[in-house]
Amino acid sequence: MIGPSVLLLVCMALAPEGVQERLDELGTLMRSERIGKTQRLDALDERLALRGEALDAGEFANDAERTRWRIDQAEDMLMGGLGFDRLGLVVLHGHPTARQSTDARSRIDAALSLLDESSIEVEQGIFELEQVRASNRSSLQREMLLHYREKERDRRLPFLRAMALVHRAEAYEDRDLRTRTMREALDSVEGLDERLDGASSARASWLRGLALARLGRYEEAEEAFRTAAVHPSATPDIVLAARLGGVVNREVQGGVTRAVRAANSLLDRYEGRQQVARYLLIVDCIANLHSESGRLEEASAAWNGMRPDLVASGFEPDAVDAIIADRIRMLPIEDPSATDLPLAVLLAHASREDIDAGKMAESIQAHLAEPGIEHSEKARAMLVLGSLLVRSDRPFEAASILHAMAVEHPGHSRSGPAIEQAARLAVRGHLSNPSDADWRQLSDAVLDHLLSGYPDLEGIDAWRLAAARMAARDGRVQDSLVIYDTVSPGAGEYESAIVEGAVQVLSLSRGEAPAIAPGDAVESLKKRRSRGNETTQVAVDLLMVEALIEDERAEEAADLVKSLDERSLDETQRSRIETLRLRCAAGDPAAMAAAASTVAGQRRPEGGVAIASALRDALARLSEVEQRTGVEHAQSVYRDEVLPLAEAMQEWLGGMNVDDPEAGLLVVEGLRKSGRHAEAIEFMTGSLSDRRDSGQVLFERAECLHALGSEDQLAEAMGIYRRLSRVEREQAPRRWWWSQLRMLETLSLLDRNVDQIAPRIRQLLAEDDSLGGADIRRRFENLLARHQ
Repeated sequence: MIGPSVLLLVCMALAPEGVQERLDELGTLMRSERIGKTQRLDALDERLALRGEALDAGEFANDAERTRWRIDQAEDMLMGGLGFDRLGLVVLHGHPTARQSTDARSRIDAALSLLDESSIEVEQGIFELEQVRASNRSSLQREMLLHYREKERDRRLPFLRAMALVHRAEAYEDRDLRTRTMREALDSVEGLDERLDGASSARASWLRGLALARLGRYEEAEEAFRTAAVHPSATPDIVLAARLGGVVNREVQGGVTRAVRAANSLLDRYEGRQQVARYLLIVDCIANLHSESGRLEEASAAWNGMRPDLVASGFEPDAVDAIIADRIRMLPIEDPSATDLPLAVLLAHASREDIDAGKMAESIQAHLAEPGIEHSEKARAMLVLGSLLVRSDRPFEAASILHAMAVEHPGHSRSGPAIEQAARLAVRGHLSNPSDADWRQLSDAVLDHLLSGYPDLEGIDAWRLAAARMAARDGRVQDSLVIYDTVSPGAGEYESAIVEGAVQVLSLSRGEAPAIAPGDAVESLKKRRSRGNETTQVAVDLLMVEALIEDERAEEAADLVKSLDERSLDETQRSRIETLRLRCAAGDPAAMAAAASTVAGQRRPEGGVAIASALRDALARLSEVEQRTGVEHAQSVYRDEVLPLAEAMQEWLGGMNVDDPEAGLLVVEGLRKSGRHAEAIEFMTGSLSDRRDSGQVLFERAECLHALGSEDQLAEAMGIYRRLSRVEREQAPRRWWWSQLRMLETLSLLDRNVDQIAPRIRQLLAEDDSLGGADIRRRFENLLARHQ
């Protein structure tokens, strides 16, 4: 839209009439039924600005033209400025915003200023024209005199002046000042209803009635309002204005109670969506009457009471709540969180940043503890209380009240958001306080209600996934699987639910007391795999490999690994494949060695676990045979089957730079049994120095020293064996028996106190003829044979 100043220059560059032409166009646009409120107000603003700049410029053919423009400007300010969007009625009887109040006051004051100037100019014009003898006046002078007298002085000026004065007095003045202004307005409007035509006549009657009402002339005011309301040209807004004027008349004559009763009687006349603005105006009038007499609870109740009607008219409940809260917040209240305030007032002020949220929460809690709270208001109070408790850093209470709101008010439009907020708070609280039983119970209850009560809630599948994860985290694996299976096919969370559920299935087959056998886990995984897409199937396949291995079906596991297209795997999965290959290769030393080397180079945590497991299993398998048969394996066997794993484990530990004493001891045992004693000692000195006094580290060091065999090394080993023999028998019987054997073997090697060897062996045989196992017993027997 071209700015008014630009329009003025364009129009006046042609002729002054150009401005008038644009003003006429805007006037026609303002009266059009085809445009909306915003366009109408824009047209009015442009018209006022354009005419205002023209008046400032002063480019008029004569004084009469300038005067007419001034009066036209005042008329637009009052009839348009106060009439459009019922601004005048709002400032008289409603609850205007600060912006509305300021705009109306500025238009009233500006109009009165223009009218004062115009009145002087009209009187001056009449005086000058009357100085010309009637017989000497031209037809133009006679026409101007008639215009000045009958249209401007006797009709338009007093009508507009009365309109401005009544609005100023009623909306912005009080007591004596209001009375003086209303008396002046009455002087201006007296008799105008008979001199004016159409809607202006009806409006004049209404203005006269309002002035009479404030001056205490009840019967005359009633008659004026009645005349306005039944006038054949009265618009619906004039009728409403007259009826609200009757409310004012009853307030002056009979007090607030009578006025409220009169206003309440009007509400039934304004039902339905088309009458909402007028309905709101009446309710605002009622609330204002209560508020001005200090009855804040009644005022807030009046606004609260319109909620059902507005919702029934098709307005969204949240929008209605906002309309009501905006009005209640304008009530004159010093402390908006005081406990003695009506609940509706507390709720309206609860969102303010400058309040004490904790104090406000306590005030609302006190109201909620009282019986008889209206159902919808209780729901809103619980929602607001939840928000305040969050602001007060009381998340458990917040989650509890929001959960209660959703349970007690399932049909409320905000019960869904409430239970979601409760779930977020409860889950976060449980995760932050995993050992707190109250948080866990609340989290379970909220999630259960969310999932069971809101199956169609937008985003419910994300909550199903979260609930399943929480159940799994809390050890309720079977519950988690049930929830995983409720995630909707096609949802963004569906594939994740399949994979995560598969992980939980595998976990059920593990541990000290597995819930299902590994074979059952394989079958369950196959079913889950069939529901997923290609990527999901690969992820489940990797889990199935583990289940097959644990079901002692390594060959099937290896075949499944071979069937996977590594090009479709991500980096993590490719690393995992190598780990699984290592686990599948049990019984094939060469394959295990190659897989272990690859896994160690990948530097992944799960790789270290796999290597350690393979190394532990290899050592345990060979040791079990030795203990059972008494036949010790040659070092070459260990070098083939154990050493590659020990070296891979050593490489992984170095590359990951982690402190893992258990894995380190496996490395040492593997090196020692493979004949790499010096390397084993060096590794212990560096990586296990912090645990050098532990029984296992001491034993491994002694074994390496004994194997190396120098006199000093044997002496150091003897000291360690003696130390272990004093404390290890109950804690680690195998190490104790090895220590007993090595001490006697050392005496034999050094040829010292050899006469004590046979008696000691016989003593040990008397104590336990197993001598710690077949492998140790065979060595004792050989030693005894040499020293009989």
